Amino acid sequence: MRLMPYILLLTVVGGLAHAQNSAEWYLNEPIRDIRFEGLETVTESELFPVVEPFIGRPFTEQNFLELQRRLYAMDLFEQIIPNAVHPRDVPDGPEDGMILSFEVQERPVITEIVFSGNNRIGRNRLRDATLLKRGDMVTRAKLRIDEEAIRSLYLEQGYPDVSVRAEFIEEGDEKIVRFTIDEGKQLTIESILFIGNQFASDSSLRGVMQLRERNIFNRGLFQATTLETDRNRIRRYYTERGFIDAEVVEVRQEVREEPDDNRSYLTLTILIDEGEQYTYGGITFRGNTIFTDDDLGGLVRLSPGDVLDLNRFDADYQRIADRYYENGYIFNQITRREIRDEEQNQVSFEVSIVERNRAHIENIIFRGNEKTRDFVLEREIPLEVGDVFSATRIREGIRNLANLQYFSAIAPETPPGSADGLMDLIINLEEGNTAEITFGVAFGGNQEFPVSAQIQWQDRNFLGRGQTFGIQATASPINQRVDFNFRERWLFGRRWSGGINLSLDRTVINNVPQDARAPIYGSEGVPDPFNKDDYVFTEDTVYDGEQYRAGDRFPGIPTSDDRSTYNLQSEYEYLGGTTINIPRENLMSYDAYNIRVGVNTGYTFRTPLGRLVPRTSLSTGVRYITYDDSIYRPFSERTRENHERWRFVNTWGVGMALDNRDFIFSPSSGYRLDQQFNFTGGFLLGERDFVRSESLAEVFFTLWDVPVGTTWSWKMVLAAQTKLSFILPNFYMNESNERYFRIEDSDALRLDGMFNSRGWPFRRGGSSTWNNWVEFRMPLAEQVIWWDTFFEGAVMPEFANFENWNDRQKLSDMELQDWQFTIGSGIRFVIPQFPIRLYLARRFQFDESGNLEWQTGNLFNRGDPDSGRGLDLVFTIGAEFF
Repeated sequence: MRLMPYILLLTVVGGLAHAQNSAEWYLNEPIRDIRFEGLETVTESELFPVVEPFIGRPFTEQNFLELQRRLYAMDLFEQIIPNAVHPRDVPDGPEDGMILSFEVQERPVITEIVFSGNNRIGRNRLRDATLLKRGDMVTRAKLRIDEEAIRSLYLEQGYPDVSVRAEFIEEGDEKIVRFTIDEGKQLTIESILFIGNQFASDSSLRGVMQLRERNIFNRGLFQATTLETDRNRIRRYYTERGFIDAEVVEVRQEVREEPDDNRSYLTLTILIDEGEQYTYGGITFRGNTIFTDDDLGGLVRLSPGDVLDLNRFDADYQRIADRYYENGYIFNQITRREIRDEEQNQVSFEVSIVERNRAHIENIIFRGNEKTRDFVLEREIPLEVGDVFSATRIREGIRNLANLQYFSAIAPETPPGSADGLMDLIINLEEGNTAEITFGVAFGGNQEFPVSAQIQWQDRNFLGRGQTFGIQATASPINQRVDFNFRERWLFGRRWSGGINLSLDRTVINNVPQDARAPIYGSEGVPDPFNKDDYVFTEDTVYDGEQYRAGDRFPGIPTSDDRSTYNLQSEYEYLGGTTINIPRENLMSYDAYNIRVGVNTGYTFRTPLGRLVPRTSLSTGVRYITYDDSIYRPFSERTRENHERWRFVNTWGVGMALDNRDFIFSPSSGYRLDQQFNFTGGFLLGERDFVRSESLAEVFFTLWDVPVGTTWSWKMVLAAQTKLSFILPNFYMNESNERYFRIEDSDALRLDGMFNSRGWPFRRGGSSTWNNWVEFRMPLAEQVIWWDTFFEGAVMPEFANFENWNDRQKLSDMELQDWQFTIGSGIRFVIPQFPIRLYLARRFQFDESGNLEWQTGNLFNRGDPDSGRGLDLVFTIGAEFF
């Protein structure tokens, strides 16, 4: 065996003492342990992921060099000296093999970072710009990177002559990194002048540029890189207006020094050669047999005689290429020739096409999916091996993968295959975290105690199979709940979803009206504020031929017209009470235990209009109520019947959605229409009987998307939604049937102040709701956080009596003063694991005369609850998914 070049570095400890015949006794011996000497700052746990794969391998030149390379690549050590140690020389050592020991010298650790020469930029900003921090190990490469970072910061602030020098200084135990900065003078743009521009005004060209003259609104800082960008922006301005030969010939820079100020003033003089303005003369095609001239010409938006916008024509030309590309003809050669008519100042184009056979997919390869199984990804790509290449289908597949919310990055490649006409589709993936454990506090959902502790575990890609499985526990003094859910997105290899959920909860129901009549409260009883059937005449009245005195009860159940015509009041109101402020002694509490299990399924059809999803669900639940019936007697007969008995509630849901949004979690374009009916009780039996209908329509549209720099675009998305909900009787039954309509307070609709009617107090008891909003959404970091500005209006007619379907407000009776309006603005996180919205909102209503009335907010109201001033903080955890 040849002598390895590093053998001289290996100190054979104990090998000769144990009568080894070769100085290379350790070669091909299994590495039983790897140890380090000289560690001070670095811990062995930091090194373990690097060395662990080598334990158990034979000691060979290849393995040793690879391990040494990885250790040096960590950039933690200045020197590494290896030693081969015999197991017998180590107490409690292994019985065979060898131990590899490294004597290391760590890189110095920074104890202080100092800056000198920085007069205009503070130390805190410089520290934020640099990578090196106190306690880090210093390397020459890191020093060079931080030098450049500081220099870039100064260039952004208008210091073109800045110089930065980094040095490492050891003074005893002190390890200091010093950055010496020569700032130079700050260069401020005093004026921007133009020469040679006749078509475009100076102000128009200045408006195109990113650099600005100094004024009260702009510091006018000069940046050389931005100047080059502005040259291109000026040229683009001209080419959009027919001046296809326009050039920025020269940019002159004249600097005026100011002796008494550490600043220089710059005058930019931009020399422009506009050239001639051209019109568009048309387009012809050569070599095309697959598509006709009319087919290809129809893709061109410019018309002959139009001013030639070269950028628009470039887009037209790309559409022609895309027509071939999207149909699999990706090997075609497409070129264009410009034909100028100098006399007419007109430009025509001839497009030459060399057509070749379609490309077919040879392989579909996924890379980077360490957790997600390939079959989960393959079913989202609407292409198979052997299919004709289609750019449209590839884009659709990428959107499908993005909507899974499994990946932080998706990058497709289309390299050539093994033969002409074949291509591979390679999709590079970077997996994100799909399983999370969440601890936290939730706000909202219960007006009596709106704060609850939560713990949740959920995996949206369970075992890498694309399934969702989760467990959530919620606890507060009045509610404890545990939920389990499981969902399979693809049953039997089709777009057929199925799920099951189970929930267990205990809830304390407070402020429950009691039946306050005798005999429970004595022979006389007390006025009953809860029996809505008890109405009395407020004055002497003749009704149905009989004379009634004030205070006499109305015979039967009055209609709303009866109450208005005969001035009827509830008995409780007539005797001086109020149905709003019920005395506490007439209220009670009880414990409710609920167990509910449900299943759901749906199928996704791909249509030209979007994803069409019919769905259905079935759930059943049992409820158990307990209270001390020797003290309390609830007004609701059904509540009394549920006392210490199990009662069933059965629901069947059917719905349909049409969805063509580009992304489900944070759309930028598309629309969604959704209709859902939930049938409770009726032919399903159970203790409650009603129908709930929900209709939703929403639309998303990108108003503009302007690139600003290389990593951010100024983008604005317009979003609008309308949602209409109703509680209805079982309309397929006769009104006299006891199952025609039976609900409880918990079944009624609500405005929660978070997801609808944002900022307003929690309200429940609704017979219908209509909520509408319009939002302008701007990404701050598109994959993380957006800034939303919204306007919202909602109205909720209420039930006057849950026992009687007809005793309710109607949506058609609502007037302007019944609506609740909100305007607001704030941030919205679009990370699935962090679905938080935080807005500042302003609420208002209109009075009966149509005058606007601002509502007093919880913040900034100057301590006056009736001032109409202030803002409301809207904090929402969670998001709506469909």
